[in-house]
Amino acid sequence: MLLRLPLILLFVASLFSDTKDVFTQIVDLERKPKTSMDEYVKEVKQIKNFIIKNEKSDEQKAYEIFSYAFYHFLNLYDFEFLLKWSEKFLKNRKIKKDISLLYYIQIRIFNSQNNTEMLSKIFKETDKMKQGKLLNSINEIQNWYKTNKGKLNQF
Repeated sequence: MLLRLPLILLFVASLFSDTKDVFTQIVDLERKPKTSMDEYVKEVKQIKNFIIKNEKSDEQKAYEIFSYAFYHFLNLYDFEFLLKWSEKFLKNRKIKKDISLLYYIQIRIFNSQNNTEMLSKIFKETDKMKQGKLLNSINEIQNWYKTNKGKLNQF
């Protein structure tokens, strides 16, 4: 039994080191000046692949990385990936983190696509929310949307 303990500890450490490496990669993307767009795209793709790879084994970890790096996907206009994964995380009831971010991402994307029908659906969902880090931002967007009679703006 004592011989197995180091192997178990090594396995657990390797799981956490992968996550730490991804968070470090995200922070490095924010700190260092982008030397080339190709390099930036390559690093964001690595983060994307990490999320996809870990989704089945640890969806909570995948969500945390997604929520930490979502704006890099916005920068690259990777709307398909953002919509797919925000919808997937919204449907998963195991996610115990703040889901206002997921709605905020969808609002930003559907606004850029002038998709008023989807915006209306999302606003109905967010009306039910009691708390969330981005709930104030969502409410401001919704109020602007209502006062301007559905005319969209880039916010």
